[in-house]
Amino acid sequence: RPPRFRGGEVRFDDKGILHSKGAYILVGGEREKFDAAERVIGGFFIWAGIEKLGRVIYSHADSRLGAAAQRPDVLEESFQLGVAAAQSVASQP
Repeated sequence: RPPRFRGGEVRFDDKGILHSKGAYILVGGEREKFDAAERVIGGFFIWAGIEKLGRVIYSHADSRLGAAAQRPDVLEESFQLGVAAAQSVASQP
């Protein structure tokens, strides 16, 4: 929320941020814990007034670049999240 300074007061501009929609994808190794990242993202969504549409979390043991791209189930889940997000945004008045 961009701040606006008027008469010694700080006000935050909510125009264009509140009532937004968002989703996120987290990818990490097999011992990766996503709790902290989800708390930060969740807090940001609340602070910015963003409606959470969903998330995809992929934890894996393969440390090679592009490992997630070899998982059709993860790609499909991500694709469906994107489709749902696009439909939700498109249906906004």
